[in-house]
Amino acid sequence: QALLAQGRGARSPRRPPPATMGMRRGAVSALVALASLPRAAAVTWVRGGAGSSCDTVCKARGGCDDSAWPKTEEEFLDIVKLTGHTCETTQEGGSRYDPSTDGTHCGWAGPGADHVEEGHVRCSVAGDSMTSRFCPCHADKEL
Repeated sequence: QALLAQGRGARSPRRPPPATMGMRRGAVSALVALASLPRAAAVTWVRGGAGSSCDTVCKARGGCDDSAWPKTEEEFLDIVKLTGHTCETTQEGGSRYDPSTDGTHCGWAGPGADHVEEGHVRCSVAGDSMTSRFCPCHADKEL
């Protein structure tokens, strides 16, 4: 009788078809691959408020990535697009607070490699009260 009752009323756990299992394994593999990407891939660019350092701008976003600064003007222009800003003009800049904008004009290149080797970091630098920085934050939303 126990076998009959089990066969009629109780159901054994359903197992997904073998094809579904393969898709699940593939999805798990994709997630593992994404998790193993270099940290730079996770950088989110944020245009900060005037006079703010990137450390301040990125504080609630996992911090600032001091290794993610643009190396070319083309990279910088992509960053500007990502933030929804438009630069009327773009110049090389060269200040430790670059990349930045005064709201209209933009500077993209920070100081040369000699400043980095001396231990100068750029995330902690703020521009003047008219300058907004483009900041590489570790997370895409406030944590």
